[in-house]
Amino acid sequence: MKRILTALVFLPIFYLVVLLPPFAYFLLLAGTLILAVREVSVLAGKSGYRFPPLIADLFCLAILYAFLVPWLQPVWIIAAALLLLPLMILTKPPPLARAVLSTGILLLTVMVLGVLIGFQMQIRLLEEQLGQHLVFFFFLVVWTGDTAAFYVGSSLGKHPLLPGISPKKTIEGSIGGILASMAAGALAAGFFLQGVSPFQGLLVGFLLNLFGQAGDLLESSLKRVSGVKDSAGLLPGHGGILDRLDSLVLAGPVFYLCCHYLYP
Repeated sequence: MKRILTALVFLPIFYLVVLLPPFAYFLLLAGTLILAVREVSVLAGKSGYRFPPLIADLFCLAILYAFLVPWLQPVWIIAAALLLLPLMILTKPPPLARAVLSTGILLLTVMVLGVLIGFQMQIRLLEEQLGQHLVFFFFLVVWTGDTAAFYVGSSLGKHPLLPGISPKKTIEGSIGGILASMAAGALAAGFFLQGVSPFQGLLVGFLLNLFGQAGDLLESSLKRVSGVKDSAGLLPGHGGILDRLDSLVLAGPVFYLCCHYLYP
């Protein structure tokens, strides 16, 4: 019930933000990034690897802002991060191995969250009304697959998918999520994506769910190493921001590429 109530509170807010000018969506993604970075920092700290979340925040927000404004190229911010962040190793106290791994987690956090979430900003900016529809389609397909995987896995799941990473995820849940995303993609294509056939929507749904599940498993591996069930308790019934963001991170760039194929 908590899972449903949280969704009922969040979804109308999300819907209104997407309908507003793109800067409102930027603010939503920026707030999400800040919270996600904090959760990664806490999870890394549980394993003994610490990095300054403020530095990750600044680079993530700079990259996201570069995706928003046309005159600022994200590649320059990304290049600065790749150039400067490894130097953090020189400022860390011994032992050297921990300093290297802590800095590596910092760099990976900036690249995965800052860069890949930036593609969701790009999707919103493709065109005014089209961008809104693309965002709605993207989240609908991914979250439909997530929800189906959860309920199918909970009720019918018997065969573990990758027990070494996530003991509760099952093959049945994975298949249910893929089928649900494909169905959502086929049905929603005609409503949100002008000129896109149901078959194309079905294929896009398959790709989004495939990479969404990969992102989910990557976040599960981080939680597994840290010895926690959820990344945080911010969202009742859902866990933390990372628990809601994980399936979107890898799916975002994939959908951006799909958009360029569908709307050349």
